[in-house]
Amino acid sequence: MIEKEISIESSGASLSGTLSLPTLEGSFPLVLMIHGSGPLDRNENTDGQKLDIFNAIAHALVASGIASVRYDKRGCFKSTGNYYCSSHRDFVADAVRWVEELHQSDFCCENGLYVLGHSEGTVIAPQVYSETTAVAGLIFLCPLVSDFESILLRQARQLDKENASSGGWKSFAHGAMCAINRSNISRQIALIKTIKNNDANTIQIRGQTIAAKWCRDMLDLDLKAIYRKVTCPALLIGGGKDLQCDSRDVFKIEELCAGPVRVKVFPDLTHILRFDDQTPALTRYQKLIAKPVENEVVETIVRWIQCRRALKC
Repeated sequence: MIEKEISIESSGASLSGTLSLPTLEGSFPLVLMIHGSGPLDRNENTDGQKLDIFNAIAHALVASGIASVRYDKRGCFKSTGNYYCSSHRDFVADAVRWVEELHQSDFCCENGLYVLGHSEGTVIAPQVYSETTAVAGLIFLCPLVSDFESILLRQARQLDKENASSGGWKSFAHGAMCAINRSNISRQIALIKTIKNNDANTIQIRGQTIAAKWCRDMLDLDLKAIYRKVTCPALLIGGGKDLQCDSRDVFKIEELCAGPVRVKVFPDLTHILRFDDQTPALTRYQKLIAKPVENEVVETIVRWIQCRRALKC
């Protein structure tokens, strides 16, 4: 495997990433990976949360002759810019710029550029597809089509439930929603109202910086309309124990997409792409991330790309 540091310019920011290539010479199918929510680096890691998702996927892909690019979000790790003042549209534009650059590269084979999104990345990926002509297929990991407000309230209810059953716990900070999710349901509702009625880029809540501009973007999205524009092949992977994105959403998205879709739901899969053989809980994430990303998930991605390349499905 060959790994190289690469960078592009996008709307005043320099975005840094890692290109993973097979050791053979030539051009290859290539996967661009787009993060979930939060101030994440190229491997979907942030302070206090080392998920190591995209590097695990990249290494599995390259072992099967598939190249990939993963990158730090604007304002995170080696990428410049201001993360907290960025909007969802900024992150879409950044992904579009990566596709434009990679499509012209000599290491990406013809009609071989795929876009993989995880969580919020599954909302960004179809928008990238709609705004470019270079994407051969989309891969959705833990996708969502439920409106963003419902998702935030669902997570708050889950944390309240875990708090009541455990008699006290430390909430697990996941992505940009960590400060929101530490609220109980009533404070969550009040916070959403505050965000909607505020035009500031950021707001401070109990010492936490909230990316309010990004939140408003997410709250305003018409997710069904976004997925209806997908006419290319797509792979949808959901988790039966995903407490952040409802696994049933994969079937709703399947109905919305106009292209050929393959759906796979793993009964024990969580949002962080690890299996959990116990009752799912957000507070179990710290234990689960000690495990590697599930091999069955990665193998499903590899097989789907190989199948598409062979034009047999």
